[in-house]
Amino acid sequence: MQHLRPHHNFIFLVLISLIALMLANQPANAQMEREIFNWVANEMAEDPSGPMPAIHFVDHQALQLHFKTMNRRTFPILAARYGTVQARNIMSLYLNEIHGLYDPNSKTIYVGSFLDPCRLKAVLAHEIVHFFQFRKIGLGLRPALPAKLGQLAREQEAQHIEKKYIKTECRYSN
Repeated sequence: MQHLRPHHNFIFLVLISLIALMLANQPANAQMEREIFNWVANEMAEDPSGPMPAIHFVDHQALQLHFKTMNRRTFPILAARYGTVQARNIMSLYLNEIHGLYDPNSKTIYVGSFLDPCRLKAVLAHEIVHFFQFRKIGLGLRPALPAKLGQLAREQEAQHIEKKYIKTECRYSN
């Protein structure tokens, strides 16, 4: 253990530097999150007042884990409807293609930190749409639709906002 002592100061400095770096990025992320939240609220004619959802930028593995946790009851339903093999294929497709998700129970948005900056913001906009949708559903303001149709309509609205964000807010150089 004696041979580790000279490295204590170095390890301490590295940890302090990492913490400082994380804290330095928080205000920039918070501002960006608020700007996108307000942009989505404006596009959806929603009231942006009130608390925002918690927002976490996570790696692909963590995103997949959150998806699996949220959808643990989905697989048996899919298996009963389509068979085990097809249910596995469906779940695998979602797991491989997932870029973000909104957990309405915890009011938390997860977005893939592995995305390029514009795509990350567009996916965040997409998931904020779901936050507003569930906020309305919770207040009973959306018309009752069959579950499948309601889910499709919600996803189409979120995809529309995501595409509009990319078209109007992203500046890709050719």
